[in-house]
Amino acid sequence: MSCLLGLAGAVCSQVINKSSDVQTISVNETVSTHITIGEPIEYVDISTDRIAGDIPIKNILRIKPVCDTVGEIHYKDGEVLAIITIVSERYKIQFNCVYFSDRDKATSNVDVKTEDMASYVNTNIDMPELEMRRFEINRKCLGMACSGRLY
Repeated sequence: MSCLLGLAGAVCSQVINKSSDVQTISVNETVSTHITIGEPIEYVDISTDRIAGDIPIKNILRIKPVCDTVGEIHYKDGEVLAIITIVSERYKIQFNCVYFSDRDKATSNVDVKTEDMASYVNTNIDMPELEMRRFEINRKCLGMACSGRLY
């Protein structure tokens, strides 16, 4: 829930996402799915233990369905295995992970565009990394002639 405090009092709004409103990723136990976003990932929540994931590079989440102890899969085609929430420095997004036994239906790569993500105020981040880089370039250029190159 977010609130704005003003002279007329507080105005609050709550955003509720239903799993039917969330983007869908098709997964299979033989295919690693890579979700790439444009800034460092700060937090990931995988709602069940049926999907495993890690962050091999700061802006990529890698996921895959989990097999049982003998390496077998007992999921049904079209079954939602988990809802994944990804929070970056300024944005968040959610995905339904839906299982398919046909590996050709699995999503291997998802490039998330900023406009597809919900804006998020991350109180742990004072200045996003991209803005910090721009600030540093501008600071270096103060008081000297810049070459005009884009960095």
